[in-house]
Amino acid sequence: MLFVSCQSIDGISPESKRSVPACGVNNPVEDLPWLKELIKNSNRDPESPFCVLQSVQQGTYEGQTIYFPVLSGALCCTCAGVSAYNCQGDLLFSCNVDASSKITNIKTMWTLK
Repeated sequence: MLFVSCQSIDGISPESKRSVPACGVNNPVEDLPWLKELIKNSNRDPESPFCVLQSVQQGTYEGQTIYFPVLSGALCCTCAGVSAYNCQGDLLFSCNVDASSKITNIKTMWTLK
């Protein structure tokens, strides 16, 4: 069975609206264009219709703030580790268990409603 969840029109959960200064902004989900776009378009990928963005996490890796999407779905391509992005939206690493295990100070910035 396939269960579908809906999110708010703006795609922003109340959790992300609280002030957590990072990357020079108070609300990364709203104020970092690349992150806002990633969330907006994440569940519209025709190539991966069953891979759903569940949340976006913020953490610290090697002294810098990073963001990583948490995906789920029966047909979602998965790997060990996460894909992590810096404040500019550059991919730092993907599917790297060693790097993923070094992420600290993890906070949920956005969740699918």
